Amino acid sequence: MPVQVWAVLGPTASTSRFEALHPSGMTTFVGREDEYELVWRRWLKARQGQGQTVLLSGEAGVGKSRLALAFSERLKDERYLRIHCFCSPQHTNSALHPIIDHVERSAAFARDDPLEKKLDKLDTLLRQSWSSAEDSALFVEMLSLPNDGRYPVLGLAPRLRRQRTMDALVRQVEILSSSGPLLVIFEDAHWADPTSLELIGRLVGHIASHRVLIISFWPEFGAPWIEQAHVTALSLNRLSPHDVDVMIDHIVGNNPLPAAVRQDIVERTDGIPLFVEEMTKAVLETASEDEARRTVALVPSRRTAVPPTLHASLMARLDRLGAARELAQIGAAIGREFSHELLAAVTWWPEAKLEMQLDKLIRVAVPPGRAARGDLFVQTRSRAGCGLWLAAARAKTPPSCSNRCNPREQV
Repeated sequence: MPVQVWAVLGPTASTSRFEALHPSGMTTFVGREDEYELVWRRWLKARQGQGQTVLLSGEAGVGKSRLALAFSERLKDERYLRIHCFCSPQHTNSALHPIIDHVERSAAFARDDPLEKKLDKLDTLLRQSWSSAEDSALFVEMLSLPNDGRYPVLGLAPRLRRQRTMDALVRQVEILSSSGPLLVIFEDAHWADPTSLELIGRLVGHIASHRVLIISFWPEFGAPWIEQAHVTALSLNRLSPHDVDVMIDHIVGNNPLPAAVRQDIVERTDGIPLFVEEMTKAVLETASEDEARRTVALVPSRRTAVPPTLHASLMARLDRLGAARELAQIGAAIGREFSHELLAAVTWWPEAKLEMQLDKLIRVAVPPGRAARGDLFVQTRSRAGCGLWLAAARAKTPPSCSNRCNPREQV
């Protein structure tokens, strides 16, 4: 039987994790009316020259990117400029990676562009913002492009070059905001490299008298500049059951959805919009209402329910984890939240083995961006997604694992 073969051609054109998860379009914006209006009021202040910063916090999938997108859509008929930077866990040690990525996208660099063409594109972009010759030379060095003679040779020491580059980037924001209101978005700022974090801090402290609104995403408030008067901390909570119902209605459309299945979705997704969307679409992939009812009937527990089709997929992936499967099973026996120290105490594994298997489990069990690698493996920011994995793992957990994690029951 012929087997279809695929080849990797290059990186995707999508720069946002949120856009990559929604190739066919966005779901209806639900339950964020108050937060939406607060961001809008901050934008009105910024347009008048009172620069503002909004720090959006909330667990993964709760709707930070969706709120920023909805706000951007509201501005589609306005004349404004936008800088959109995406921070990544793969580039936490790459200085100014979110900024470099934005400049390359703005200049429309292509993967196969020769160096001279990239310089020409960068020239075109920098002329639009009236960059000085020295600033242009700094940006060329920041992008690791060769100087072909069209820029002055600066010959700066690394520390001085870094300082001058930061100054040039702040000037760029000033220049852009002088020609119109400027919206600056930093997604997943907790993954930013130290230099980018320093730049964000400098921008936040500098924009109070400029037409700039900065929106930055954080899983929790930890920014050192949160106490400044023009900085607003906005926490996104989970959706109410009513809002989840509304969201499900928009996703299912005219497709039938049994009341029991709907209730199961509401309970299991914990009010996280991204998980509501994924779980509802997974149920819609069942062939008929009868199959949907059988899905509910096969669920072992209402609170740890996993539809059989998804359960089978999770179990298959779990089987391929090797030694990390036991780690998932131990975690399932502990509960939905557990620390690194507790895993080390329970497994008795060497630290190197624990780290390797834990990283493997996170890569496979948690989709990119849904959980940060920190003290807690399953933090509140990824409860619903990991809850499904833990429910699947629990079904395969041998008594020895459960006993190891519940020593008090053996007394």
